[in-house]
Amino acid sequence: MPSRVHVLFVHGLFSGPDTWSDFIGLIRGDPDLAFADLHTMQYATPKARLRPDRRIPDLADLAAQLATRLKAEDLRDGPVVLVAHSQGGLVVQKYLASATIRGQARDLARIRQIVLYACPTLGSPFFAKTRKWVFGSRHPQESRLRLLDGEVFEAHQLVLRNVVNADAVTDYTCPIPVTAVVGGEDNIVPRIEATGWFPTTETVAADHFSILKPAGHHAMQYQILKAVLPAAADAERPGPSVGTAADAVEQQGIQFSVEPPAGLGRLRGRDTLVGALMAPGRSRVHVLSGMSGIGKTHIAAEVAARRKDEGWDVWWVSVPQLAPRMREVAHLLGLPRGEIDEAWRGERSQTDLVWRGLENHGRPWLLVFDSVTDPAELGRVAPDTGRCDGTGWVRDVASANGSVIVTAQGGHNDVWGPWCRIHQVEPLSEYDGADVLLDIAGPDCGGVEQARQLSRALGGLPLALRAAASRVRSVSTGAVFLSEPVLSDFAGYLAEWRTREEAGNGDPAGGAGEEVLGLSIVRESLLLSARGLSTAATRLLHLLACLSDTPVPYRLLLRPEMLSETPLFAGVPIEQIRLAIGQLAQAHLIRRHKRGADDPDLSEVLSLHPMVHTVFREDDLVLSHRVDYGRAMLDILAAATENRTADDPDNWAVWAALFPHARDAVLSTVSSPATNSERLLVVSALNLARSTARYLLASGLLEPAGGLLDVLIEDCAGFRFDPSDTKILALRHERGRLSIELGNYDRAVSELREVIVGQVAAHGPDHAHTWASRHQLARALLERPEQWAEAEAMLREILPASRRINGRRHRDTVTVWHTWARALLHVEGARQAETMCREILIVCEQLWTPSYPETLYVWQTLGRSLLYQQRPDAAEFELRRGLSRVADTASPGALGIRHFAGMAMLQRGLVREARDELSTLLIDEERVLGPGHRLTDKTRQLIAEITDRLRGGGR
Repeated sequence: MPSRVHVLFVHGLFSGPDTWSDFIGLIRGDPDLAFADLHTMQYATPKARLRPDRRIPDLADLAAQLATRLKAEDLRDGPVVLVAHSQGGLVVQKYLASATIRGQARDLARIRQIVLYACPTLGSPFFAKTRKWVFGSRHPQESRLRLLDGEVFEAHQLVLRNVVNADAVTDYTCPIPVTAVVGGEDNIVPRIEATGWFPTTETVAADHFSILKPAGHHAMQYQILKAVLPAAADAERPGPSVGTAADAVEQQGIQFSVEPPAGLGRLRGRDTLVGALMAPGRSRVHVLSGMSGIGKTHIAAEVAARRKDEGWDVWWVSVPQLAPRMREVAHLLGLPRGEIDEAWRGERSQTDLVWRGLENHGRPWLLVFDSVTDPAELGRVAPDTGRCDGTGWVRDVASANGSVIVTAQGGHNDVWGPWCRIHQVEPLSEYDGADVLLDIAGPDCGGVEQARQLSRALGGLPLALRAAASRVRSVSTGAVFLSEPVLSDFAGYLAEWRTREEAGNGDPAGGAGEEVLGLSIVRESLLLSARGLSTAATRLLHLLACLSDTPVPYRLLLRPEMLSETPLFAGVPIEQIRLAIGQLAQAHLIRRHKRGADDPDLSEVLSLHPMVHTVFREDDLVLSHRVDYGRAMLDILAAATENRTADDPDNWAVWAALFPHARDAVLSTVSSPATNSERLLVVSALNLARSTARYLLASGLLEPAGGLLDVLIEDCAGFRFDPSDTKILALRHERGRLSIELGNYDRAVSELREVIVGQVAAHGPDHAHTWASRHQLARALLERPEQWAEAEAMLREILPASRRINGRRHRDTVTVWHTWARALLHVEGARQAETMCREILIVCEQLWTPSYPETLYVWQTLGRSLLYQQRPDAAEFELRRGLSRVADTASPGALGIRHFAGMAMLQRGLVREARDELSTLLIDEERVLGPGHRLTDKTRQLIAEITDRLRGGGR
């Protein structure tokens, strides 16, 4: 019979020792467990305290009480098994964590096993708001049950590091197996919150309360506890002198399960990959590689389950407990006990011994190594290549009977052996992700299309999909009473997610938080996956998350020499910066993509998964260093756009790639309280905003230009700027240009007159900015027939000033010259305008490419001047000559030429041909300029007039 063992039961919140009566009764009636001495711990857990001389003990108090209880007379000698329910599990974890950080871990050596039933390791969403309303925000025990409570989460991390994954008994570590038991029907503490990151978990058919009421000795929750008691009673702990992991495991006699996990739910979208893992062939060592939360463990578990059904021997080894679990595999292979003992005492090779057993095993077998963060964890790597050398735990499988699967965050042929087949695990498709959501939440929470949209927003990450579905189901069924009711279906959840995404970099101003959305576990999982990165890689990852979630042209933006000059990377070796992108790619935190761009700076981009982008954008590291990250964003964007004039079409491919990042950098800078108080930083943002707006205006992207300009101008007081400040005047100047393009001439005239007053006050009447705004005012006046003469007189004055300030061949001078030609068309006659346009075109061809916007606008004016002279043949000839020199006939300038070419055809009497050509033009205008653009409206009106004429019998 096993030796005596003490079993101490710890109850949960608002309950007492009698909650364990069913378990205790079954153990006392089980002859197999006659060696177990049963004990309970009672502690105060009232719902309120009315007496001022008493307080409710907090988690630290309860942990200290547990430490005292273990020293009591009835528990003083012999091994101990701790069994806890709900909050009791938090008490146990706090006790373990406190002992290890105080250097008292050797006091834990008596504890042989820990079993936690429905413990809210990551918090409990159930009645989240109701608890706070009923018990108050200061209840010291209830508050610890809130999702991802800091104190509880810290304790859990310490337990994982110093207890669950410990190798030896020292002052600060003591290895103890922990089994987390989950109720499959528990909505108070769902599976994700209950399992935390414990490697050994079990799921039973029970809810939060029935899990403590096993129906009999056959009940699974009872069988789980019964299975650990004999091992705990027979195990012998090492004395204080134990120092090596091998000795610790040998002397403790701890049994580590190598059974594969079960109850993970239906696997979706992985049929092809599972088929590849099970297909016969030369490659028998498979590495599943992918980002955290992508579902690698679920895929391996599916293969393991199918192999077990086929009669294979399957061993599942959680790498954080590699040595003891491989010792168990050695036993199951039937290797001699003496040889195993020698290997685990360091007297012979453990890996050689186990692989000899594997190759000689007479039955088909599958060995799974789960949760590898570094190939070196599985054995030696060659120092010259950094690749597994085939002498560790992962080797080429010679036997046709065997197969190995490794789940790893990083995986490529440079680090794994050539005998390994690497499988990159990708996010689920929108529809497979929708199936996951519907599997968990049920059809009452939304249809396929709603689920598909939510799946797409979450990037098809299985961990995020499962967490979101669990939260939607909890809210819809009332398990999270009075929580955010909008989260009761997929559409509401998606709306909250999008609100959160649109709130802004690092300073979410709206939308539900991660706790409410149920995504805390995703956040912590991704943050854990980034641990171990170099300083450069860590900062670069957070910097990328601060940019837009669109592809990043990293060769243009992330040049090491450029980054090294930013304060964010001060003191970081430049060689480390050069290696950072590779590290992030290997960790699957970024992805690189090839693009078909001619510009080598744009030929390759990188992207972040939506969850990675969100998590690291809102990480504490960014929030506490917002100024540094904001300055770095603006610095790299300014450097990337330096000498790339926004008005030049040759630069538009670069600006198109950078625009989303520039917009987000500007808006996050001016909206964040941490950065909008830094005036120089805001000035940099406003300079970038103006250049970005100029690109958008020149390329015809009027709607995004308006959105950017309006928010900066209207909200300038929020970042401590006045509408008359020179930087805001510059943006108002661009908005005046925008109003002209949109045909809002009254608004343009009003705004530009105010801007000119401000420019004169700030710079004087003879400054380039003042003359530039006067030029735009003249453009607006040209759209009012009654003010043509005023506009022409103004331009006659502006042109000499521009030639004096900028030079005769400067872009701005030529633009003013062309505007004057347009004025002459109305005031002095078309022939003078024609002559001037031909002179201007000669200069344009000397300065710019044929497709430069201003060149195209001059061709338009030349064609108009010929139409005004009733010379449609000559007009169409010149317009088509100009158009023939343009590669993109859908650019804004080319669209104008096509419009007047249609008018020339109409003037020539080619009515039907003109209608057909203008109809094609209208499609392009609506796509490029938008349906409300002034040129689009003119083309639409012209088509309507032609249609009416044809109906009336005209050709």
